[in-house]
Amino acid sequence: MVAMTDLAVEARGLVKRFGDTLALDGVDLEVPRGAIYGLLGPNGAGKTTTVRVLTTLLRPDAGEATIDGVDVMSNPHGVRERIGLTGQYAAVEERLTGRENMEYVGRLFHLPKADVRSRARELLERFDLAANHIWLWGQGTQPSVPTFADRWGLEGALCSAVDLVRGLGVLAGIEVIDVEGMTAGYETDYAAQRESALDALGDGADLFLIHVEATDEAGHAGDVAEKVRALERWDAEILADLVPALDRMGAWRLLLLPDHATPLARKTHTADPVPYLLVDSATPGAGGTYTEPGVAGSPPVPGHELMGRLLQR
Repeated sequence: MVAMTDLAVEARGLVKRFGDTLALDGVDLEVPRGAIYGLLGPNGAGKTTTVRVLTTLLRPDAGEATIDGVDVMSNPHGVRERIGLTGQYAAVEERLTGRENMEYVGRLFHLPKADVRSRARELLERFDLAANHIWLWGQGTQPSVPTFADRWGLEGALCSAVDLVRGLGVLAGIEVIDVEGMTAGYETDYAAQRESALDALGDGADLFLIHVEATDEAGHAGDVAEKVRALERWDAEILADLVPALDRMGAWRLLLLPDHATPLARKTHTADPVPYLLVDSATPGAGGTYTEPGVAGSPPVPGHELMGRLLQR
């Protein structure tokens, strides 16, 4: 039995870190029953992290929280039986299919993967929503290109939720790794993608590509807050722990860049040059701060030359 309380939501001393970033620093919260409560704050204040903790999607490093008197950490299933969670859009991720949206929700409830897929198929058939045609995107025949191993003499791997990127990996003979929690929207599992890279490199891969779609999605939506949040999550949940782990493996090189520009003002892809960062762990950098005006006069580097620069060939 659960003792009734006058509080629908109660949190005490919630703390959460992502690498060196302190996302929550002793958050206390009380929401009375029957109340409509707005959680407001600037970017980076911890609003999303707090909600993820309260809805059992993320475990805090310290503190405690209850929903309707049920402890979030010790009885997450009991909490999920009492709450509903919805995003600001009609779909969880607008670029996902109906089946993918249902599977995403099933994963939020921590259901077994096989059960999630079976239940999604069942619901699609019940409401006559199953696919009844194939849309062939693109035209022409498969291009004939050398594999990554043939061209560079190295083995590569990648993780991406975008079919186009995954298909290019298959075409180039690069191992495509499936990562639980990886999506083509805002709420992808950055840390899981980082760990998949480290696992593959530890198993002998010479190169690993981490592709995250969140910044591109924010550009299409014209949403500056989400674009900033995606970049901050790159720093906190990928780079902050990736670099020290690479140091422990030995010498390394890293190329960081967007694959194309999606300006917030245009909400579409453009042919504008994009910035890139090439880091060699054995070479001291020039230091300083990157600014767009500071590199405005720099000649663009053809994209096909970057791999050679990364591999020093």
